[in-house]
Amino acid sequence: MNIIRCSTVRTLIACSLLATASFASANSMVLSKGGNGDTTSDNILVPAGVAAGGADSTSGDVLLEAGASATVIDTASGDVFLSDRAQARSVDTASGNVTLGRNARVQGRIDVASGDVTLGDGASSGVIDTGSGNVALGANARCNDVDTGSGSVTLAAGAMSGGIDTGSGGVNLGVQAQSGGIDTGSGSVTLATGARVNGVIDTGSGSVKAVAATITNGIDTGSGNIFLNATNVSGPVVTRNGRIELIGNTRIAALAVKSNECGGWFNVGCDANPRTTVVIGAGVTVLGSVTVRPNVTLYIHSSARTGPVQGGTAIRFDAERPE
Repeated sequence: MNIIRCSTVRTLIACSLLATASFASANSMVLSKGGNGDTTSDNILVPAGVAAGGADSTSGDVLLEAGASATVIDTASGDVFLSDRAQARSVDTASGNVTLGRNARVQGRIDVASGDVTLGDGASSGVIDTGSGNVALGANARCNDVDTGSGSVTLAAGAMSGGIDTGSGGVNLGVQAQSGGIDTGSGSVTLATGARVNGVIDTGSGSVKAVAATITNGIDTGSGNIFLNATNVSGPVVTRNGRIELIGNTRIAALAVKSNECGGWFNVGCDANPRTTVVIGAGVTVLGSVTVRPNVTLYIHSSARTGPVQGGTAIRFDAERPE
């Protein structure tokens, strides 16, 4: 028997009720106050309000009912579910999913190899580290740094995290959500209205899209496109191959399109200066210089304000978009 999996944060309450009912009808080890559980295939249940010890299961699931607590939770393939206001010291699983209900808390780390991690509204944890699993934080949930290989990271409205590091997974920050710096390989980054990144957004081929957001230390992409609408970036906006489009009173510190680093046997066929486009739209402010390399088409609206243009010639336009 597996705990009912929650595909979205909004289903957490329903999942909690279904999971508790499923445990009641299955073979479960029920822990009492201070008791420890160590089993191969049985599920482990900590009843509501009980403060248990550790829970260790190979293939069985672990459920903490509302207000229950445990110290260390460790499974191989079993799922882990903390109901509303439940607490644990840490959670470690190889392929199980980890789900925290409303206002549940994991004081330390959540470590998962291939499972997903879902924090319900107001839930909190320390560092979350997954291999290929997705990470989702509900409204006003909190965690420290998030590190995932190929999994995506989603923060709902008002959620907060430390730095986010993904390989190929995308990152989505909802309305008024906040995170530390974001680093992805090929994953895209999307920021909703009022979202804030306290650090640099650094991607390889992933795109960056932000609407009415704040980024404190700049944006740097390899080939990822950058689209900013009414967004404030305290640091420079930099790319090598990507298209940059700034509109809607966006304000940035500086802008640069750099050449690719070509050289050596490992860069055969590398194009140091591929064609790309930069559009600086109406009402945009670039406080510092706009630096471009060869093969960059640079459009600057007549109402935009920029520092000196270096390395190329700007094409001025007055329409909403360049023709």
